[in-house]
Amino acid sequence: MRFPRATYLICTFQHENEAKAFYEMLEARLKKFNLELSKDKSKIIRFGRFAKQHSADGKTDTFDFLGFTHINGKTLTGKYTVLHRTSKKKLKAKKQNVKEWLKENIHSKPSDTIERLNKKLVGHYRYYGISGNYEGLLKFYRYIRTALYKTLTRRSQRTYLTWRRYRMLLEKHPIAKPRIYVNIWQAV
Repeated sequence: MRFPRATYLICTFQHENEAKAFYEMLEARLKKFNLELSKDKSKIIRFGRFAKQHSADGKTDTFDFLGFTHINGKTLTGKYTVLHRTSKKKLKAKKQNVKEWLKENIHSKPSDTIERLNKKLVGHYRYYGISGNYEGLLKFYRYIRTALYKTLTRRSQRTYLTWRRYRMLLEKHPIAKPRIYVNIWQAV
């Protein structure tokens, strides 16, 4: 029996045999309640400080969770760290949503459109604005600027909005710039 709601969790183990034993026990426990793990979303991967050493090709796995892709990485000083980037799948969906929203609001006053768009952007930045993900925020910001320009130029058959006039509009009504809201490396 499958239910429409899903619960997601990540369990970490130091040794692979512990992970496999836990996975088997979890499957057995869920069966008691007529529940099952989704085979396409459940997997055991090597992840962590020593994952690269134990892989055959020297590459490490990544995984997506809560809209972020989690990657084995290194700091500038060469120490191990987990990097967090906006998931490509989520970024693509967000871009599509913005494109549709702009299409629906094509005939609104540009200043009102930018004001409402900024509220959406700040929400995006507050969720995805964590340490190390500035590049992902910047990609989304640049997409928004271009998508807004394209939408505003489609409002009329006449080409009244040049890039110069568009920049002047943005000086008067700026689009919210990306910002890191959460420093995940800061001690609490």
